This record gives sequence, C-alpha cells and structure tokens, in this order.
Amino acid sequence: SDVCSSDLAVCKDADVLFMPGVLAPWNPPSQSPAPRARTALLDENPLRQEKPVWGFQADLTLVGDIESSLAVLLAELKKRVQPGDGARKARAETWAAKNQAARKAVMDGAAALKSQAQIDPRWLAHEMNAVLPKDTIWVDETITTRPQIVPVFQNCETFVTGSIDRKSTRLNSSHGK
Repeated sequence: SDVCSSDLAVCKDADVLFMPGVLAPWNPPSQSPAPRARTALLDENPLRQEKPVWGFQADLTLVGDIESSLAVLLAELKKRVQPGDGARKARAETWAAKNQAARKAVMDGAAALKSQAQIDPRWLAHEMNAVLPKDTIWVDETITTRPQIVPVFQNCETFVTGSIDRKSTRLNSSHGK
C-alpha cells in the first residue's frame, strides 16, 4: 500500500517511515515524506529494478524475506528499546491514538453505507470483516475498489494480493492493537 496517499499526516509528521513489502510507498510522488524523515524499505527486491521508473526516496534498503526479517528486527528492537523510556512511550501512545481514531473512522464510514441503494464495496467488506474469523485468508484481486476495501479488513491476519503473486502479512501491531 502507499503510506503517504492513505494518510498524509503520517507522511508529513514521521521521523522514520519503515515500509516492508510496498510497491510504491506514496502516490503521487508530490506527497513524499518531510525532508527530515528517513525512509527504510524491506523487501526481496526493494529497488524494483524491473520497473522502468522507480524514483522513490530510500535512505535504507534492506534486502530479505519480509516475514523472517521482521522477526529478527523485532527481536533486536526488544533488546534495544527499554520499556521505561517515557519519551518513546508517549510518542507511541500518540500514534496509537491516531491509528485507533483513523481505524474507527474507516469502520464507521463503511457501516454508514448500509442503507445505500447499491451495495457499496466498503459496506460489504465491513460486514465480511464482522463475521469471518481472524484466521481467514483474504485473497485480493480487486483493482478499482482495493483502496476502499483493504482498510476495512481490520480483523484479517493474512492478506494475499493476487495481482502481485505474493503474500503480505498484516500484523496486529501494525494496526495499533
């Protein structure tokens, strides 16, 4: 997904953007991170050499399997970041609150579409999200509705994007839980 297109505030306020497995981190390119922000990409092919043009800012590119690399990075972070660090805790709480508010707005907006004459994809995704178990494997092969429905799949632990033929795992921690 493109980080900065979905939430410009994240892009403009962040000191660091860590983006595992993204095809294009922001679109349009004019919504790039603030100049002070450092960007890090993690992917098997982070520079996208197969693309004719791929000119996104990347201060650090990490090449590796996403799932195992995230496990190693998380273990290393747990060693280095102390639980009693008040400044980091306050910043994490601020971002968690913003994340929860954004998630609630998405879900409330999708639920409000219930009475539409035509079935809105966001409402359908909202209803599916409510009844299917967390271990459901969602396979996404949508094109035009993808930006609308993916944010609504908040109970999903595994999301497979068929269009790029690879698995991306959505971790609960990425949703502020």
